[in-house]
Amino acid sequence: EIPSWLSEEYLAVVLQGGEDKDPRVKVDNFTAKSALSLDQNYGTYVFRVNVTYTVGKSVDQNDISLIIKTPVAEGFLSEYMEKIDLFNREQRFYNDVLSQLSKIAQFEFGPKAFYCPDRNRLVLKDLNAEGYIMASRDKQLNFSHCKLVMTSIAKYHASSVALHHKNSALVEEAGAKRLYYDEGPFKKEVKGWVETSLKLVGDVLKEMDGHKHYGDVMYSKIDGIWEFLKREFQPRKQALNVLNHGDLWVNNMLFKYGSSGAPDAVKLV
Repeated sequence: EIPSWLSEEYLAVVLQGGEDKDPRVKVDNFTAKSALSLDQNYGTYVFRVNVTYTVGKSVDQNDISLIIKTPVAEGFLSEYMEKIDLFNREQRFYNDVLSQLSKIAQFEFGPKAFYCPDRNRLVLKDLNAEGYIMASRDKQLNFSHCKLVMTSIAKYHASSVALHHKNSALVEEAGAKRLYYDEGPFKKEVKGWVETSLKLVGDVLKEMDGHKHYGDVMYSKIDGIWEFLKREFQPRKQALNVLNHGDLWVNNMLFKYGSSGAPDAVKLV
């Protein structure tokens, strides 16, 4: 169901970059639908919105496809995202951090972000419109896909070091601990989730022929996993620290393919 706040007036403000910005945008029409299939387990609602609009006094129509992310309306995930200010932080990251990383590396890491009137939503350019698609998480990634990803993430890490020299406060705020720390608002839930996940992996491995000993390895890590994560997610004073992606898995990668069927480019979200 399309939310009531998603209107022509809302999209006009997005496209013109603010309520009082010029030139003015008039949205002639738009269509919206869910951008996710039922098996894509995101903790947010994601809409693909196709917009036809005019700018200023021009009568020429423009078309653009947007991706709008908005939080789930209720439940633990909604409360958690609100508590850690997830969407507002994502807005700041795209606008203040990723834009500067792209300038430093002269490389576009992800989609363009648009002005968003709300602190708890995110508006991005639809990469599908540029030919980027999500790879199959069932088929996994072959070497050519992985090479593109690792090249992109290496540039991302390197440019974050350069940005840290320029603006250390910005990078450190973007990389501040959010999940694995004792003072977190949902320590009990996050710790339980991590420990339960390890146990479930162990349970599956114990049932697989030839892999039962790996199940025991998983079980042996449960008691110490929280302290391990707290330690590993702390910056090291005597090391080269970089800004990490934080959720680098196949559903957060979009690939563009050439005529041969091989991937030519990747964008990360």
